[in-house]
Amino acid sequence: MPRLTPESLAELWEALDRKLAELTTRDEADPRAAHVVLITAGLPLAPRAPDPVAPDAEGAL
Repeated sequence: MPRLTPESLAELWEALDRKLAELTTRDEADPRAAHVVLITAGLPLAPRAPDPVAPDAEGAL
């Protein structure tokens, strides 16, 4: 799972936008090209809750 700063995530979106524009221009005259939907997200994960049955530091449940 990647760990990115907000700035790196913004840079990634910009790179994706540039590549998508490039590919769209390249493929626009190709009769095989079809409309597509890209589903993407760049959401931070919530911290995990502690496991209620996990052993403690000494190994006791």
